[in-house]
Amino acid sequence: MKTIKFGFLTAIIILISTSCVESSKKYKALLAERDSIQMNMQVVQESYNQSIDLLSAVDSGFAAISETEKSLKMELGLEGNSAARKQEMAARFEQLKTVLAENKSKVSKLQALLAASGNKNAKLAETIKRLETELAEKTASLEDLKLQLEKKDVQIAELNTTVNTLNTNVKSLSEETSKQKTTIKEQETALNTVYYTVASSKSLKDAGIVASNGLFQPKSVLAGNFNKSVFTSADRRELTTIPTQAKKVKLISSHPKDSYSLDVKEDKNVTITIKNADKFWSVSKYLVVQK
Repeated sequence: MKTIKFGFLTAIIILISTSCVESSKKYKALLAERDSIQMNMQVVQESYNQSIDLLSAVDSGFAAISETEKSLKMELGLEGNSAARKQEMAARFEQLKTVLAENKSKVSKLQALLAASGNKNAKLAETIKRLETELAEKTASLEDLKLQLEKKDVQIAELNTTVNTLNTNVKSLSEETSKQKTTIKEQETALNTVYYTVASSKSLKDAGIVASNGLFQPKSVLAGNFNKSVFTSADRRELTTIPTQAKKVKLISSHPKDSYSLDVKEDKNVTITIKNADKFWSVSKYLVVQK
């Protein structure tokens, strides 16, 4: 009788331990997925806020340029401007150049934000085109205003290089935007790089990828210093299937079950099909498959 009771008690302990382990793993996976979603939402919100601030600043800059241009042209129509007045007009023209250069820099930043979004924001792309057109128009307008100032004998020695500098800035900003796009592309590649390995239980243990924690404890996966050379890297945006070359496999790392399927092909081997990449890699960028 004591033997029966002891066996029954042992079975209950094993059942409870297994249930707790499974619940713990599911809970941690859900927490990780939640944190990943929140992080993505935060990045999107920050990008949106930055775009709004830049758009507002650029529009304000253009409004200030238009107002100053209008005022200068009115003064050019007056007769008998003093030397002091002409000097003040030259200084205001310098301010126009500065504001225009700042607007060009802000438009460049907007272009970088658009590139970072994968050019998916059609409304922002349309707005940037409008701003680029307005930049070109304002640059031409300043060239015309410069000529008018010279005809009125306004001392604009420094202004002779102003418009040329503005045109040079257009090229510089274009090159800067190109560099930013390259940097963003490299960052995107790093963010979308994932790793997977398909190996036997012994190989996984030898590489330090999987470690046993005891009879009633779950295995630790990627918990310590493991051999990363056994993993294959890939772009998660392009990785849809992973042939395992095995008839039976088990996913050791945590991945939402509804984000993938295990499909048996004609050669009787299992292929992992990723149905939802964002969800599949939301918990871990490392896929560990035991065969």
